Parts: sequence; structure tokens; C-alpha cells
Amino acid sequence: MWNKSKKTRKSKTRKHVRSSKPLKPRKRHKRKKATFDFQKWFQKYWKRMLIFILIVGIIVGAVIYLTLPRKNIACFPTGKEKSISELNQIIDQLTTNKTDSLFRNQAHLFVNAGEKYRVDPALLLSIAMLETDRGTSPVLKKFNNPGGIMRTDDPSQFEEFPSLSHGIERMAWILRSYYISEKRFTPQQIGPKWAPSGAENDPNNTNPTWASQVDFFLQKFGGITYQCLEQKEKIPEKP
Repeated sequence: MWNKSKKTRKSKTRKHVRSSKPLKPRKRHKRKKATFDFQKWFQKYWKRMLIFILIVGIIVGAVIYLTLPRKNIACFPTGKEKSISELNQIIDQLTTNKTDSLFRNQAHLFVNAGEKYRVDPALLLSIAMLETDRGTSPVLKKFNNPGGIMRTDDPSQFEEFPSLSHGIERMAWILRSYYISEKRFTPQQIGPKWAPSGAENDPNNTNPTWASQVDFFLQKFGGITYQCLEQKEKIPEKP
């Protein structure tokens, strides 16, 4: 039998020939560190920064303005004022024929309100004596209103207070806030604003003599003795 010789296949293998030249190391690209360019940033955002600073400045200034006490006028005792007992004696004399007066033995309420709101108690008491017919008017007895104070929401109606003390304090607060703050210290200076001539709530036309009538009581109580000065003091809150 004829035997065909088998040809052996030689495995084809690639021979790796090492180069005699040394391999060059790969270059690694270094990452550039991010740097903050203030000049470019400022040129881009300076307008926004300016607006922000202005807004913050306005807010801070407004807060300071609203919280710091403003200059206003306050009146302080000088040591020449009459004592509470002396004022009560004068009230008794002025109400001899009006024994139902609610001001009898109540001088301490006017003194306390005057000291709290920096208003001369003698002035406060004098105005109240006139406005209430020496402490006997129906408005005083019904509403505890010693100054003829009208309601802000309805000027045709009288303001009502829970107590006589509360009404006197409101009267003192009004005098300090709207009269003494405008340098109106005497009945002659207060009268044109407190009781203007021709007012609708003065049908008997008694307002023109308001100042002289208040001054009559004021002289009985020893006159104005408090000294009024400009102070950085907050006016107490409305009672």
C-alpha cells in the first residue's frame, strides 16, 4: 500500500525581536491648576457688587435710624413745682362747689403721667380742669376722658378709656408727641392747635378764650415750672 508521507505543518510563531534602543517613557500631561483671576472677576461683576453693597447699606442705615432715639423735646422738673398734697389742696379749693369732681385727691395721677411722658403736671391738670368743668363733665364720668379727646376713626365721637389714669396718660402722651415736640409749651402756644377758632366741635365759640381760661388754672397751680430741653430720648409708647 502506497503511504503518502504526511507533511508536518510548522507552527507559525512570531518572534519578538527586542530592539536595542531603549524605550522612551510616555509623556504625562500635567493638569493645569485652576487659578482665580480676581481682576477678571471684578471687571465682570463689579456692578452687581456695587448694587449689593448699596442695598445692604440702605437696610443697615434704615435699621439704625429706626432704632436709635431721635432728638425731641422733653420737660423735666426743676424743684420749684408744687407737691402732690399742695396740688390736692388747690383742687379742693377750685372744686368747693363741685364736690362730685373726679379730680379730688387725684393729683398723683397727673404728677405720675407728667413724669412718665415729660410734661409739666400743672399744665396737664390745668387743661383737664377746663375741658371737664373742673372734673365734673359727663364725658369724663362716662368715658374717663379728661381732655375732650376725640376718636381718630370717628372725630365726632369721644375716646373712651378703661380708667381715669389711662385717660390722663393718653392726654400727656398727646401733649408730648404733638405739642411739646413742636415747641408749644404755654397755653397761648398750644391753644391755636388744641382749640382752633371756628372748629366744628365748638358751636358756642368758646375756643378763642381757651388759652386764657387754661392760664387761669395754671396760675393757681403755680405756673409752668418744668424746664423743656432737646433730648435724645424716645417718647414712651402710646398708652
